[in-house]
Amino acid sequence: MIPKPNTAKDKASRRYNRRMERDMCRKVVLEREGYRCRACALYGGTALDVHEIVPRSQGGSPFDPINCVALCRRCHRAVTIHDLTINERDASSALTFTTRDGETFSGKGSVDA
Repeated sequence: MIPKPNTAKDKASRRYNRRMERDMCRKVVLEREGYRCRACALYGGTALDVHEIVPRSQGGSPFDPINCVALCRRCHRAVTIHDLTINERDASSALTFTTRDGETFSGKGSVDA
């Protein structure tokens, strides 16, 4: 008789592994960004959100630090509701942000979120 796999244990193990990957990615991204929001340069410590540049639904990897950016809650909300757009990396591999009006967002002033 072939034993059945313990699916509850397997699911718990996969959840644990995903959580470990997420936590490691978060740590790498926050350290790389110097614990500052990439859009507005606000120092946020560990209260920053880590946002996927290319969403998983469009083929992005959720746990790849290259595909992630640290954003403060305000900028993260602005990106989520499309008031702020993350543009492709330019030749210097720096991310740029534009407002809904198409203006380059420099981090100075406010994001309407």
